[in-house]
Amino acid sequence: MGKTMEHIATHVTTSSTELVVTFTDIPQTYGALQLISSFRTSAAVNSCSLNITFNNDSTTANYRRFYQETYYSANVIGQYIYRGSGSATTAFGMLGDNRGGQLNVNAFGTMLIPQYAKTELNKVYKITSGYNVNQTSIANSRTRNMFGVMGWDNTSAITRIDITQPTAANWIQKDTSSFTLYGWQES
Repeated sequence: MGKTMEHIATHVTTSSTELVVTFTDIPQTYGALQLISSFRTSAAVNSCSLNITFNNDSTTANYRRFYQETYYSANVIGQYIYRGSGSATTAFGMLGDNRGGQLNVNAFGTMLIPQYAKTELNKVYKITSGYNVNQTSIANSRTRNMFGVMGWDNTSAITRIDITQPTAANWIQKDTSSFTLYGWQES
């Protein structure tokens, strides 16, 4: 007996000024959800994480995060660890990340949300994300990878997921940013 992944929905940005990507009416029949992203924004800021909120809950205190980043930049390898309260509006937990102020970087992320339909549990979910900037030489290349455990202090079943950008950035081009939601099913 194994698990199978079933496609629920895909959203591809249709406009560079699209502000929110939303998945609604999420079926409650799966054991877990997985959200996979690949995106580009116009942000050239220190961090251009994507923010996630569940069921329209923008209460800052309801989101928690713990993550670790490793990075390589200009022949330097480093590590960063963060733990603390999240914010639905300022960096819930980074489905994807563009730290380092790199404009037009392709970033990626995946989020696994087990027991999303259970109503007796607060939600805990795992993220992995990162980006790579392929510049003119390996020595100048920038790579960043991140993984973490996030939490939503709410026992409601997740029926809606909103993905937003916390900065005033736009998607670089339409059709270059995609978000796909899957359900994991016991087979």
